Amino acid sequence: MKKQLHPELTIPFCYFFKKNTDTAPLHQETPLLAFVAVADTHLREEGYRIRRFTRLFQSCKSMVQTDCLVICGDITDQGIRKNWEVVESLIPKTPMCILPCMGNHDTWEEESEGGFDKAVTHFTDFCTAVSGFEPNAVYYKRLVKGFPFIVLGRDNPQEPFFSDKQIAFLERELSLCDRKKPVFVVSHYALNQTHGLPETFGDEEYEDYTGGFEGCSDKINAVLQKYDNVILFSGHSHMGLNPTCTFEKVGNIHSLNLPCFMFGNHHGLYHCGLGYVVEVYEHSILFRPRSFLRGRWMHRYTIEIPY
Repeated sequence: MKKQLHPELTIPFCYFFKKNTDTAPLHQETPLLAFVAVADTHLREEGYRIRRFTRLFQSCKSMVQTDCLVICGDITDQGIRKNWEVVESLIPKTPMCILPCMGNHDTWEEESEGGFDKAVTHFTDFCTAVSGFEPNAVYYKRLVKGFPFIVLGRDNPQEPFFSDKQIAFLERELSLCDRKKPVFVVSHYALNQTHGLPETFGDEEYEDYTGGFEGCSDKINAVLQKYDNVILFSGHSHMGLNPTCTFEKVGNIHSLNLPCFMFGNHHGLYHCGLGYVVEVYEHSILFRPRSFLRGRWMHRYTIEIPY
């Protein structure tokens, strides 16, 4: 699949931290929805990781409006029960909706006794504890202030990692959504050969599918391309903010690859602690990258698209 870069993305490739304590929405009108999106928090029992994750929630709390927190996979570092317990203990009681997504690190429990099913149980138990709902699988749909979020997750231990049942779920749920409103599809993985993949994944050796949905990418893309109101969120690559690769128009959909929150990044702005504040207005969506650790906006990377 040939990559199509977003035509509005013409900012220079440089980073720009502007110290700014203003946490209000950028526009004067109140957003219909405002949420924070991060990826690759990689939590485990280490002091600096705990401090950074705690700072994320402090930053969310300081925002004038945060209706939802989306975590695009690799929530934990090893996928073991103790990792999940640490994450759960750090999430404060809040009216803010938490939407977790399962990443490859979150399945590493599959190597222990009990295998992949144990990893899935850890994830669904976590969703129940922090989100107030019990998903039947690692994929699910939630409405936040009337806007749909469709969360995908690896549900097979071997290729194909995304089952036909899950892809059918995606197609059914998209068909039920209002075509006049944006639909946010959340995944740890991007479509193959988007966002500079496979080169931007960072491996010295790679295949054409490295860093993406791999063998399921064409099927998933075929479903997504039926709609022009889809915004696909992903992580996984640990790619920093990059003016030609972070945000793309891929056929009919828009696609945003989030930098790694916990660690430094590559192929772009390298700082840890990065993510996005997304503000949905009546006729546009604003994507505002922010350093949640430093409390600064990266204004030069802000993008607004109509819908």
